[in-house]
Amino acid sequence: MISRFPIFLLVLFSTSVFPWLLLIFKSEQQLINLQPVSLEQEDHIYVRATGAIFESSDDYIAHITEIGGSESQAKADIANAVKEWEVKTNTRGKAKQPLVIRKGNVANEPLYPHFKGGAALAGKRVYQSQGCFHCHTQQVRQKDFGVDIARGWGKRRSVARDYIYDDPVLLGRTRIGPDLANVGMRIDSTSLLKHIYHPPHGSNMPSYSHLFKTQEIRGNGSAQALQFDKDELGSPKPGWEVVPKASALDLVAYLSTLKQDYELPEAKNYPAVEPHHADDHAKDDGNSKTPAVDPKLFAMGKKVYNRKPGCVQCHHTNGLGLPGLTPPVAYPPLAGSDWVNKSDDALVRVILNGLVGAIKVNGDEYDFPGGMLTSVYSTPKKLTDLEIAAVITYIRNEWGNKGPAVTEETVKRIRAEVGERTTQWTSDELGDYLK
Repeated sequence: MISRFPIFLLVLFSTSVFPWLLLIFKSEQQLINLQPVSLEQEDHIYVRATGAIFESSDDYIAHITEIGGSESQAKADIANAVKEWEVKTNTRGKAKQPLVIRKGNVANEPLYPHFKGGAALAGKRVYQSQGCFHCHTQQVRQKDFGVDIARGWGKRRSVARDYIYDDPVLLGRTRIGPDLANVGMRIDSTSLLKHIYHPPHGSNMPSYSHLFKTQEIRGNGSAQALQFDKDELGSPKPGWEVVPKASALDLVAYLSTLKQDYELPEAKNYPAVEPHHADDHAKDDGNSKTPAVDPKLFAMGKKVYNRKPGCVQCHHTNGLGLPGLTPPVAYPPLAGSDWVNKSDDALVRVILNGLVGAIKVNGDEYDFPGGMLTSVYSTPKKLTDLEIAAVITYIRNEWGNKGPAVTEETVKRIRAEVGERTTQWTSDELGDYLK
């Protein structure tokens, strides 16, 4: 009698082990195909005092002898140079060494990710310890898989090569806050420090003021103190200043290095697309003019928009909405939306009673079977006629949008026409108002 056990092993191998071996082989082939782009780096000499960079030890020694320095001292400095990624963990004696060894691209090689050492590496540890990865991702999705590119979070999709020096890789899982893969290209270090200390009104981010110290100003004050405008949100009381601690400076140093500003063979930049903000393109010659909006009305609308609960929680501070876990996008964009310049009658009705069912925004379909706005927060019911006029005026003229203001009298007229209606509108009911 032939044993069935070898046959069982053969079947097990063919159904479970073999597919994995095939996948590994294909992965190896993909890596081989990427060989034309080198990932090799060379050590460069960085002079702390002047910021000069030399491609080799010989170049540095030649420079020192040319300016009358000691060749033996230059060699000694090179021998004692601190590696960039050890700057934050070395001894005090090493920290005093004038030279740092930095990794740099081999001459004439394409750009690729650089190792993040020194203050940036220490800042990454702060990023981890503060749990920033719980609310922020570091991965830009390709166009067909989300609206990351439209949001301005990157010029191309992120790929595995972008993270070759990251340990651990902090991709994140949720986007309560925006993606940070390219935050170093979007926000300067000064603005980052102020945002971390006191996030602006409308942001979901908590304050990390414990990374700063508030102290009484002595003499000319600290050179590192945050600079606030008069009566700016978060500014300290007169005679006091806010100074970032080393951990805050390191965190910003790390965030500033998050830049996927290079192209790769497997990830080229998407072509730039000029956004349009309405269906009517007949006046795209640049000669059309929109009447000036009253700045007070605009400011009131911004304040109403950023109330919580309210508009900002679904459409976000950048007006680009919030993506759902699966398509379609859960909350449509207002920035560049063809809805913002629909008739006053349509927009006021939507704010008064809400919207339910399927709609199209910029050609994409969104479905709200449970309804939105009043069905969720009931906030619009509490808005005055002036506040509704202001918030519509705001969304029509923020994020690059251009549209006419809405008057309080217009809202009052439409509210009277709507009467005591309590049910939400559908796109079919709004009918001609949406044209």
